[in-house]
Amino acid sequence: ELYGSPSTAQIIFARALSVSCPTPIFCMAVGVWSGANSGGVNYGHPLAEVWHGTNWSITTVPTSSSADLGGVSCLSATWCMAVGDIASTRSRAVAYAIVWDGSNWSPVSVPASAIGHDYLGSVSCLSRMWCMAVGSSGAGTGGVSAGLVAAWNGSKWKLVAELGHVKPSPGQVLSPDQVVWLTTVSCPSTKWCLASEGRGRVPSRFFVWTGGRWAPVSDSNPPIGVSCLSQTFCMGTEGEWNGKNWKPVPVPPFSDGGGYLLSISCVSSVQCMGVGEDEPAGLIDEWKGSQWSLMPNNEPANWSYTVLQGVSCASSLFCAAVGGEGDEAAAEVYR
Repeated sequence: ELYGSPSTAQIIFARALSVSCPTPIFCMAVGVWSGANSGGVNYGHPLAEVWHGTNWSITTVPTSSSADLGGVSCLSATWCMAVGDIASTRSRAVAYAIVWDGSNWSPVSVPASAIGHDYLGSVSCLSRMWCMAVGSSGAGTGGVSAGLVAAWNGSKWKLVAELGHVKPSPGQVLSPDQVVWLTTVSCPSTKWCLASEGRGRVPSRFFVWTGGRWAPVSDSNPPIGVSCLSQTFCMGTEGEWNGKNWKPVPVPPFSDGGGYLLSISCVSSVQCMGVGEDEPAGLIDEWKGSQWSLMPNNEPANWSYTVLQGVSCASSLFCAAVGGEGDEAAAEVYR
């Protein structure tokens, strides 16, 4: 289990939202926690914890403002990029990014969008010189909303696109289903990425990066989570990408008939792990090239309600999944 509270506060809620495992003996999990101290309840503290091969330990994230981390991508035990948002002085969120050097986190500036109220929730890094991150702008403001895309060049972040603009008519306030949320990005190369708006907006959409620009792709069933190994193979929570469109794949039975996948990690086209929710337990599915199989869940008997929101596989023999159990952050390891 993960615990995200410092010794100076009593934790009241924690959730791990993303994990990245470059090796079986190193993973970084990120998310958010809140706690209560003598000053009352403080919401939105960033959570970052390291897997050392046998246990998890908390790292200190430098911030003096309310913040959370939604995505992380690690190349090794000595380099990770994590993204999220942080409260600004005007009580509006701005995109937030931090870099891990093996011992400490260091913040790096992300420019604000023209819309404002920015959030980055997913990041995919191929080297210390190249990352792509996606999220949203304008969420919660009642005004214009767009998917936010930022690129890292090794020294700074640059906004490269605002996708799928939705502008309300005079007097209209966008509903949650109308707000544009890019929830996941996966980049097998610097010349090709896939980003999906798989949650929130109805109907959802996804976009493809071809090295110079982002373009929308028409499809009726884009994924919430996706893992791409090449331009012609991605496994998503709703199907398999063949380079042209999404092909539906048989979904495994759920223990209660109502589960769903939230995140996927693939090490080959015939080996993927998917995680999500299968009330009251976390959902774990394995892809073997032709179908998903429901895996046994060996959660402790005292876990009451689990949702797994992120998964990362270092190899076919090791994966880590993170999320929450009740009001606490939690992790499960497959090895």
